[in-house]
Amino acid sequence: MLPIRWSDNDVTLFPGEQQTITARYSATSATPDVRVNGFNVPEQTRRAG
Repeated sequence: MLPIRWSDNDVTLFPGEQQTITARYSATSATPDVRVNGFNVPEQTRRAG
């Protein structure tokens, strides 16, 4: 599902911090999955929406 426009593409968070990031993409009939990973956190996949 391309192109995707993210509100931010490089985020640094310290313990206890959080940030909301949004993505814009063309509407389709499929619901996308979002995969998140980081240097010291386990990879997670979530259903968007």
